[in-house]
Amino acid sequence: MSWESLYKVQSSDLMRYLLKEIRPRNFWQMCDVVSLQFARYDSFDKGQVFRAPWFRKYPILVIEDVYEILLDEGYSQMEALEITDCFVEHNGREDRRDLRDLLELYDVNETLCHVLLDCRSLPPREHVIRELISELTRVPVLVSQD
Repeated sequence: MSWESLYKVQSSDLMRYLLKEIRPRNFWQMCDVVSLQFARYDSFDKGQVFRAPWFRKYPILVIEDVYEILLDEGYSQMEALEITDCFVEHNGREDRRDLRDLLELYDVNETLCHVLLDCRSLPPREHVIRELISELTRVPVLVSQD
């Protein structure tokens, strides 16, 4: 399955744009592209966050990315889980003071703190996978005529 195949069945201009710009090479990269339809950030228009300077170091597209990046940053599983749970609790909310306070308490570095507070709303990975599978079922399968 190629990104071109997925591109051909898209009705969404945003998805076609993202597929063409990013050109995902595998299932997980396609999931990342799909997540960009649903993720919301305060500082970026839909689908533009992948151009942010911090995105290479902190590619946060789904809720589970928060936990995984915290582990990569050296936080224990318990600390990463506590911060992620607080993040989930504030996912989509205007008031994120409690999240800001917790990030400060755990001394999360300034860049990652800014990124986490900039995430307005992130989908769970399960939602993104289901959405991609739904999209993939619309792609015609070529059958060999041996």
